[in-house]
Amino acid sequence: MTKAVFVLIALNMILWNIFVPIFELPSEQLYFTRIQLIAQTKHLTDMRTSPEGDLVYPDTYPLLMTPVILAINPPSLGSVTSRWLSPQRGTYNRFTHPALERQLHWSRLEWSVHLIRLLTSIFSFISIILIFKTAQKLFSTDSNLAHAVLLFVGFHPKFIHRSASIVNLPLLALAFSLFFYFALTRPPNHKTAFLLGIATGLGIITKITGFNLGIFFLVYLLLFVLRWRQRIAYSLVFAAGC
Repeated sequence: MTKAVFVLIALNMILWNIFVPIFELPSEQLYFTRIQLIAQTKHLTDMRTSPEGDLVYPDTYPLLMTPVILAINPPSLGSVTSRWLSPQRGTYNRFTHPALERQLHWSRLEWSVHLIRLLTSIFSFISIILIFKTAQKLFSTDSNLAHAVLLFVGFHPKFIHRSASIVNLPLLALAFSLFFYFALTRPPNHKTAFLLGIATGLGIITKITGFNLGIFFLVYLLLFVLRWRQRIAYSLVFAAGC
């Protein structure tokens, strides 16, 4: 039964990816342009000189998506003249989409967007697995609460909406899911502290809200580590991992 639920969750993400036209999801154009820029220049962007209105997040997520651009080599958005703002913007789609795209006859541009969405969905799918395993550890094996958590997260419309788009939030969610999985399913020791540091580091270089994991680590020390000497030692190992 659990496997069937995971299959339905994955299918839901795939269908959401396929049937939402490209660039209709928030910030997709900005992220796609950033991914193309890194793939073409072979350099990360300088956050101090980014133009106003541009992405202000670290380039970890765009960097991970560059293999798609390098493999498919889609045209730059500036050279795409068949896509313009829709006169019905705010009511229907933001853009007017070519008939071939609406019929799922995709060009290199459409393929690259949908493949990046698919890779992004993988981050979310791994997060759902970790959340389910964490819930199984927290609740008794006879309880259905772990499956209730799985159903709530796996079919939450907003979560699926962002999971099937080009955005860094699923990678950030993966960092948080890893942190709480390590914190709540493993005994407190140096290895666990190091893994918590890695998860926190991933969160920080994905989005500034990843710094919250540092606060959660302090709470973790207070709840699960009793001796001050151990707290100091684990903090040093955590910092190394981070």
